[in-house]
Amino acid sequence: MFSAIAASSNNAAQCGVGIESLIKQASDTALMLNELLKSDELKALMNSGVLNSKTVYTVGQDGCALTNCKDDQPERVGIAICNRDLQRAVGFLVRFGKRFGHLLDDKKS
Repeated sequence: MFSAIAASSNNAAQCGVGIESLIKQASDTALMLNELLKSDELKALMNSGVLNSKTVYTVGQDGCALTNCKDDQPERVGIAICNRDLQRAVGFLVRFGKRFGHLLDDKKS
């Protein structure tokens, strides 16, 4: 075991990483992970349903639709909006809705 640690230390030193620095970073990370695992926020997240497979799938579909409509040409929507930023945002939402709806339909069949 000590030979593996020594070899790792030598490899780290050759790459310009001090073993003391590496140990400090690992210790800090372990402490932060421990705090996270004990936190009420993580417990709430785990019990929220956000990590439910159906939720994760739906969020994935959202991401796919958002990515796909990002490069679409803006289209005019049937309402009068004078602000160009608002026009683009509403057009984006319409494109997103079309793509997301299409993805939802694909999974029904």
